[in-house]
Amino acid sequence: MAYLGSWKIDDCVPIPVTTHQVSTGAAFAPTALTYSIYEDGSTTGIDEDVAIPVGAPFDGITGCYYVRRQLTTAAGFEKGKNYVCVIKTTVDGVSAVQMHLFQIENVAAEIADAVWDEALAGHDAAGATGAKLNDVQTLGPGATEWTYTLTSTELGNPPIADADVWVSTNAAGTNVIASGKTNANGEVTFYLDSGSTYYIFRQKSGWDFTNPDVETV
Repeated sequence: MAYLGSWKIDDCVPIPVTTHQVSTGAAFAPTALTYSIYEDGSTTGIDEDVAIPVGAPFDGITGCYYVRRQLTTAAGFEKGKNYVCVIKTTVDGVSAVQMHLFQIENVAAEIADAVWDEALAGHDAAGATGAKLNDVQTLGPGATEWTYTLTSTELGNPPIADADVWVSTNAAGTNVIASGKTNANGEVTFYLDSGSTYYIFRQKSGWDFTNPDVETV
């Protein structure tokens, strides 16, 4: 099973497929090839058994296929949802199935992107030279320096570096007041109000976080 990444509404998610002959393992052209896309474990597909042309392999490479699906609201795709893409194929008379996962970013993630872009633009406008990303990570309206550490509990708590982290005053994530990116130790520092409760959102390609994480400074 492969993770295809996190996307925005109206993006085109790529769907790669490779087919092989069971008896030899060699790349082999299929006689049938389709994809279906389901939302959050539903068994009713947004797309079901959409044919991928078997006579048109990617770049003419035997057993290699590549299609894209635009993630429109008109088609039924939604922000903040997870999707499974099921590939069905028949190769040399043998049926096989592959599965891919992807997600669509929620509203909070888009707001955080805008806040981060604004912070970077403001930093550049100040005329700083040789600026590093850490120079604009300590954002927030409060007086208390507070460090958030992001680790993977499933893997024994190693730090998760280069993850986007943003802080909201509400659980919906619509009032983002600070954002940054974790360093090599999985840490990012903000300036917040002592004694206040905040909602922490995390995002990194290849990772699935349960947002928000509720923290009191």
